[in-house]
Amino acid sequence: MGPERRCTGTEGDTVLGGYLILGALFGLLAYREARSFREKNGVAPWRMDPVAWGVIVFVSGLLIGGILLLIARRTTKPAVDPGSVWAPPAAPAEATPAAESSVGRNILPGA
Repeated sequence: MGPERRCTGTEGDTVLGGYLILGALFGLLAYREARSFREKNGVAPWRMDPVAWGVIVFVSGLLIGGILLLIARRTTKPAVDPGSVWAPPAAPAEATPAAESSVGRNILPGA
Protein backbone atom coordinates (compact mmCIF):
# COMPACT_ATOMS: atom_id res chain seq x y z
CA MET A 1 0.00 0.00 0.00
CA GLY A 2 1.05 3.54 -0.63
CA PRO A 3 1.55 6.26 1.90
CA GLU A 4 -1.53 7.44 3.71
CA ARG A 5 -2.80 10.81 2.74
CA ARG A 6 -3.94 12.87 5.65
CA CYS A 7 -6.41 15.67 5.28
CA THR A 8 -5.07 18.73 7.01
CA GLY A 9 -8.26 20.69 6.49
CA THR A 10 -6.76 23.30 4.18
CA GLU A 11 -8.51 21.96 1.08
CA GLY A 12 -11.94 22.27 2.69
CA ASP A 13 -11.12 25.71 4.04
CA THR A 14 -10.06 26.88 0.60
CA VAL A 15 -13.28 25.65 -1.00
CA LEU A 16 -15.42 27.16 1.76
CA GLY A 17 -13.56 30.46 1.45
CA GLY A 18 -14.15 30.47 -2.30
CA TYR A 19 -17.87 29.87 -1.81
CA LEU A 20 -18.08 32.65 0.76
CA ILE A 21 -16.28 35.09 -1.53
CA LEU A 22 -18.52 34.22 -4.48
CA GLY A 23 -21.63 34.41 -2.28
CA ALA A 24 -20.58 37.83 -0.99
CA LEU A 25 -19.90 39.04 -4.54
CA PHE A 26 -23.28 37.81 -5.83
CA GLY A 27 -25.02 39.26 -2.74
CA LEU A 28 -23.40 42.63 -3.40
CA LEU A 29 -24.48 42.54 -7.05
CA ALA A 30 -28.06 41.65 -6.02
CA TYR A 31 -28.07 44.53 -3.52
CA ARG A 32 -26.89 46.97 -6.19
CA GLU A 33 -29.46 45.70 -8.69
CA ALA A 34 -32.33 46.00 -6.20
CA ARG A 35 -31.16 49.50 -5.18
CA SER A 36 -30.96 50.55 -8.84
CA PHE A 37 -34.48 49.20 -9.45
CA ARG A 38 -35.76 51.13 -6.41
CA GLU A 39 -34.17 54.39 -7.59
CA LYS A 40 -35.59 53.97 -11.08
CA ASN A 41 -39.13 52.84 -10.17
CA GLY A 42 -39.69 54.26 -6.71
CA VAL A 43 -40.09 50.85 -5.03
CA ALA A 44 -37.74 47.93 -4.49
CA PRO A 45 -38.57 44.53 -6.02
CA TRP A 46 -41.48 43.03 -4.06
CA ARG A 47 -41.06 46.10 -1.84
CA MET A 48 -38.26 44.36 0.07
CA ASP A 49 -35.22 46.34 1.18
CA PRO A 50 -32.21 45.96 -1.16
CA VAL A 51 -30.14 44.70 1.79
CA ALA A 52 -32.63 41.83 2.14
CA TRP A 53 -32.08 40.96 -1.53
CA GLY A 54 -28.33 40.90 -0.95
CA VAL A 55 -28.76 38.52 1.99
CA ILE A 56 -31.21 36.29 0.09
CA VAL A 57 -28.81 35.87 -2.84
CA PHE A 58 -25.83 35.40 -0.49
CA VAL A 59 -27.61 32.64 1.46
CA SER A 60 -29.49 30.87 -1.32
CA GLY A 61 -26.98 31.29 -4.11
CA LEU A 62 -27.03 32.88 -7.51
CA LEU A 63 -29.32 30.35 -9.13
CA ILE A 64 -32.24 30.47 -6.68
CA GLY A 65 -31.76 34.01 -5.35
CA GLY A 66 -30.99 35.45 -8.77
CA ILE A 67 -34.08 33.89 -10.31
CA LEU A 68 -36.21 35.20 -7.41
CA LEU A 69 -34.81 38.68 -7.95
CA LEU A 70 -35.57 38.53 -11.68
CA ILE A 71 -39.13 37.38 -11.00
CA ALA A 72 -39.56 40.13 -8.40
CA ARG A 73 -38.33 42.76 -10.85
CA ARG A 74 -40.79 41.60 -13.51
CA THR A 75 -43.80 41.46 -11.19
CA THR A 76 -43.26 44.65 -9.15
CA LYS A 77 -45.22 47.59 -10.48
CA PRO A 78 -43.59 51.03 -10.25
CA ALA A 79 -44.80 53.46 -7.62
CA VAL A 80 -47.44 55.89 -8.85
CA ASP A 81 -47.35 59.54 -7.85
CA PRO A 82 -50.72 60.16 -6.14
CA GLY A 83 -50.82 63.73 -7.48
CA SER A 84 -50.66 62.57 -11.09
CA VAL A 85 -53.68 60.26 -10.74
CA TRP A 86 -56.01 62.90 -9.27
CA ALA A 87 -54.70 65.94 -11.11
CA PRO A 88 -57.46 68.13 -12.59
CA PRO A 89 -57.78 68.11 -16.39
CA ALA A 90 -55.97 70.79 -18.34
CA ALA A 91 -57.91 73.95 -19.15
CA PRO A 92 -59.13 74.19 -22.76
CA ALA A 93 -57.12 76.40 -25.09
CA GLU A 94 -58.53 79.84 -25.80
CA ALA A 95 -59.92 80.47 -29.29
CA THR A 96 -57.91 82.73 -31.58
CA PRO A 97 -59.54 85.66 -33.43
CA ALA A 98 -58.96 83.95 -36.81
CA ALA A 99 -60.84 80.88 -35.66
CA GLU A 100 -63.72 83.00 -34.32
CA SER A 101 -64.16 84.90 -37.61
CA SER A 102 -64.59 81.70 -39.62
CA VAL A 103 -67.38 80.37 -37.43
CA GLY A 104 -70.67 80.38 -39.28
CA ARG A 105 -69.18 81.34 -42.66
CA ASN A 106 -69.52 79.16 -45.67
CA ILE A 107 -66.03 78.17 -46.75
CA LEU A 108 -66.96 76.19 -49.85
CA PRO A 109 -65.98 77.87 -53.12
CA GLY A 110 -68.83 79.15 -55.25
CA ALA A 111 -71.43 78.84 -52.53
